[in-house]
Amino acid sequence: MSEGMGKTLSIETGIRCNNRCSFCYQKEWRCREASLPDPSTDELMAKLEWGIGNGYESVGFSGGEPTLRQDFLELVRRARELGYARVSLTTNGRRLSNPAYARELLEAGVSGIGWSLHGPSEEVHDLLVGRQGAFKQSVRGIRNVARLVSEMGLRVDQNVFFLMNRHNHQHLASTCLFGRRLGIKLFIVQPIIFSKGNLSTAAGLQVPLTAVVRSVRKAATLGARGEWFIKLFNLP
Repeated sequence: MSEGMGKTLSIETGIRCNNRCSFCYQKEWRCREASLPDPSTDELMAKLEWGIGNGYESVGFSGGEPTLRQDFLELVRRARELGYARVSLTTNGRRLSNPAYARELLEAGVSGIGWSLHGPSEEVHDLLVGRQGAFKQSVRGIRNVARLVSEMGLRVDQNVFFLMNRHNHQHLASTCLFGRRLGIKLFIVQPIIFSKGNLSTAAGLQVPLTAVVRSVRKAATLGARGEWFIKLFNLP
């Protein structure tokens, strides 16, 4: 619970996830997730209370996949009750393919969503996340939120997280174009995070810096005309 930039408290809700991304830095833990308990509801509630008592104005939930928690809606509601002005979520979006759950999440008070989308098609995305059908569910989740935001008159800031690697770097521009058609304007491009748990697979996914520059330049140039933005994270 160290101090965060812009008074945003980051809370990891646990390691459980319904994807099996080849690049995941938690990959070793993922193999043992059944025996590694997630933080309890009381522990996470205590973190929320600590944050509001120490000057944090926003909170961001990440995982694992936060929406797998049965108490996640309760956590979002509590964050709003405590007075957090912004409650954001980083998600693969699969559970939001259920329109009823997507509505509940927005009604609870989520005001920012970062979607993990690693390609413009099933072929690319599903290969990387290790789950057939994940792309369709994620896209359905984005579309559900777009419809609900309009119906409910809400403002929900959204972006796409794109983890650049050997299988998808050449698809960055087309992923941005696809995401823009879904209503997304900001695309955060990140490199692979290496850990002991993913080294055997992640090392083979690295992209030369020259290829990164070429792909980012193409996407950013198209974005200047297509009204989207590229933000680099942990890239030179």
